[in-house]
Amino acid sequence: MLNSTLFEKVLRKLLSRGGEYADIFSEHRKATSIHLEDGKIEKIVSGVDAGVGIRLIANGKTTYAFTNDTAESSLLGLAAMVSQFGQDATDRLFPLLKKVIRSQILQLNSLRTLLRFQGN
Repeated sequence: MLNSTLFEKVLRKLLSRGGEYADIFSEHRKATSIHLEDGKIEKIVSGVDAGVGIRLIANGKTTYAFTNDTAESSLLGLAAMVSQFGQDATDRLFPLLKKVIRSQILQLNSLRTLLRFQGN
């Protein structure tokens, strides 16, 4: 059930990895349309539009996601996915930089070994 406690959990999850701003848009709208022809009812159309949208603004970029599954687990999962975009860019790049540096060190060690072998 949608309530302020759930929305607070979702906002905390959205901002858990950073970000300057987060918000939630909840919609539940019922609509009925009656079509008349020559004074007679031809058809009646009724429907419900419902769902929740979440938005995160982090590092000058906006990420938005929407779902019509309003279960707590679904909303928290969606918030967790969107929160990844709140990470500081250096946090996302650090693993890549470590790989590049490790590769460079391996190349230097290989070159050093080759030079020692050729020197003997």
